[in-house]
Amino acid sequence: MVRVTFVVGGGQKVRGKYHASCQKFLIAALRRHNYDDDQGAAMLPDSAGKYKTQHDTNLNLKFVNVFPFVVSDADPNSSKADGLEDTSSKTFMCMAAERATFERMVIAQVKYWRLKKTLVEHLRVYAERATKIEEKMMRMESMTPAEQQLYDVFDGPGVADKMDWLQNQMKKQVAAGELTEKEKKGLLSQVQEKIKSIETKLEESEESSLPEKVVKRAKAQLESLNKRKDHLSTIKGVVVPFANWEELAALAKQMHPHLVHEREGKTIKANEAAEMQDIRNKRAIVVEDARMWFESDADLEGRAETVERNYMKKMGRKGGSKKKTSGGSSSGGWSTVGSRRR
Repeated sequence: MVRVTFVVGGGQKVRGKYHASCQKFLIAALRRHNYDDDQGAAMLPDSAGKYKTQHDTNLNLKFVNVFPFVVSDADPNSSKADGLEDTSSKTFMCMAAERATFERMVIAQVKYWRLKKTLVEHLRVYAERATKIEEKMMRMESMTPAEQQLYDVFDGPGVADKMDWLQNQMKKQVAAGELTEKEKKGLLSQVQEKIKSIETKLEESEESSLPEKVVKRAKAQLESLNKRKDHLSTIKGVVVPFANWEELAALAKQMHPHLVHEREGKTIKANEAAEMQDIRNKRAIVVEDARMWFESDADLEGRAETVERNYMKKMGRKGGSKKKTSGGSSSGGWSTVGSRRR
């Protein structure tokens, strides 16, 4: 593997030597050529096509380390299309890490309930794959290179233990009310569906004469679910901070006049279109940089639009505009305010 290191900035003493957007421009160029951000990238073949940022406090410099796409001389046809595991991916690292390391990663990077749930699902998929590999071995069938790779590192009891620990952490978060508004609504909906199902079952039991043990168990479940519903109803959703929200808000402010022109049906000139595209490119970088481990595109975009919408509403109030704001309309991933309802 080859590593190319770019100096893109530094601390206060050397900051003036570098363009303020040097790192952003470089990352944008890398992404256009299909490079992925991976802070776990290293001098290994699996890191081909990855990059990671680094701030060396001793040197007082900021770097972007790039691991280019390379092909081994021994196998000119080799590529990631071989189906092997991406051992530098966050899911693989969580699956293969020792328990103590795994806990530190979760505490630092997988803080919210939904993210933990997603990680549990990833680990469950690994477990299911490992089970199929074992069944294949029992039938004396040969394994593919990818199956052999997973089999060599997979620790069934260890992964099961991680899943149990994660689910216990999720229960603690619910008990402590550490849920976002979206997580709270999702869990409430699930509980209400279960309550409705059990109530229907109890109503039917009066006609079908279900065994007393079954009815008693159903009533106990119903009581537990109602307590859970009451608890969830009292939770005030926590707010997930958005990294570099000031940059995102500034870009929304720059884009706003262009969106107003579009809404009013004005012709967008070539230079204005180019400026809009440049702002969108910068926005994509800022938004991607704010992505949390295992966060979906929809959730990330939703957080970004919330930042933009709230900021523009605040700006509208400061401007003293008498027009009603749309508050939630969007255009191309940008929240727009100040528009008349049609």
